[in-house]
Amino acid sequence: RLPDQARGPVQRGDAVERAEQFLPLAQQLALAPIWPLELAALLAPLGRVSLPPELHHKEQRGDPLTTGERAALAQVAEVTLGLLAPIPRLEPVRAVLRNASGSGPDIAPGSEDERHWQRCGRVLRLATDYVDRESRGDSVGIALAEMRRRHAGEAELLAALEKLKGAEADNVEIRSLPVRLLQAGMVLCDDLYTQAGQRLVPRGFTINAGLVERIRNLRPGSLREPVRVSLLRAPVANSGEP
Repeated sequence: RLPDQARGPVQRGDAVERAEQFLPLAQQLALAPIWPLELAALLAPLGRVSLPPELHHKEQRGDPLTTGERAALAQVAEVTLGLLAPIPRLEPVRAVLRNASGSGPDIAPGSEDERHWQRCGRVLRLATDYVDRESRGDSVGIALAEMRRRHAGEAELLAALEKLKGAEADNVEIRSLPVRLLQAGMVLCDDLYTQAGQRLVPRGFTINAGLVERIRNLRPGSLREPVRVSLLRAPVANSGEP
């Protein structure tokens, strides 16, 4: 049984462990061996046991974080690597985790092994990002649309992931808008907060006419902006002859 202070962060790691479902992505990219990637996905959350439970809850709710809290989250990968350092024969797993966190390899630079673990790390980083978004309630389309913005340099991996997830991935785009441009039918990608930090509307809410009217009646500058929303892409016109 886990101690109470550790149970929350470790359970939060369940979402990251679901990265295992993206091993088909590694197989599609002809990555072999992939056992270090699979094990890295399971071990990546270990460093979260160092986080206070309240920080875990704030992150899960999408609440604004302080500078110190963001710094603590940034250290999770290093804590995980430190916990794994004394364990023999886990060099490939640590290499995948280092590349996934962007801290670089701990093996000979330029070697064939380094290139392989770097690629595995990129797959783990994308898979972790996806399952985190999915666990917070994002649809396939919203998650992948946002990932296209965040991981613009990973076109090949994203294309493979979109192929696995199906056509829904291409139907959504993400925009950052001032609140005065919000319209009915758009879906909030983040919680909508007042400037005082009170959550007005949760992420995933489909904006309706009532909310639009409510926002119009608020004093200008009352809400944090810009606001990220998702919307369906406009169909591409066919200029060819029928």
